[in-house]
Amino acid sequence: MKQRDKDLIEQRMQKLMFKMRYWDKEFSTTHMQKSNPLSNLLMMDEMIVDIRSLPPDIQEYIRQKEGRKK
Repeated sequence: MKQRDKDLIEQRMQKLMFKMRYWDKEFSTTHMQKSNPLSNLLMMDEMIVDIRSLPPDIQEYIRQKEGRKK
């Protein structure tokens, strides 16, 4: 493998590494996503709100928009 290819791979790995967060949806397993304590929270009018405290029709709308499941 050429040095240029190695450098490119290393750059891509560093980018990926810095994008990863503990609760990141893209990189988390299904188990981690389900056990995320923040998964039911959202920001609404500059306030943090638990989705479960909202009326059912609004909960469903939010889940559809964000691709969430119960």
